[in-house]
Amino acid sequence: MGLPFAPGERLVLHTGGVTEARDCMGSFYPLVERVTAWADQRPDALVRRSGADLRTHTGGPLAFDTALIVLQRESARVRARNCENRWDS
Repeated sequence: MGLPFAPGERLVLHTGGVTEARDCMGSFYPLVERVTAWADQRPDALVRRSGADLRTHTGGPLAFDTALIVLQRESARVRARNCENRWDS
């Protein structure tokens, strides 16, 4: 049985290096708060912004490997439009 994943919904995948990253006071990176606050951004922009914010949070190079992937399900209408645009070239 799969999880419902409706058009427009997002799935955010990350490694522990993202949520375990700490600032100089020892506070963990607030991934859920950031992703929620920036939910209006496209997935690619959200990943870039989160990466930059993560480096700002830690104040320098990251101590662990990190990965963040944001998947967004498109509606059938968007998929059809994208396919049409590919053939118009």
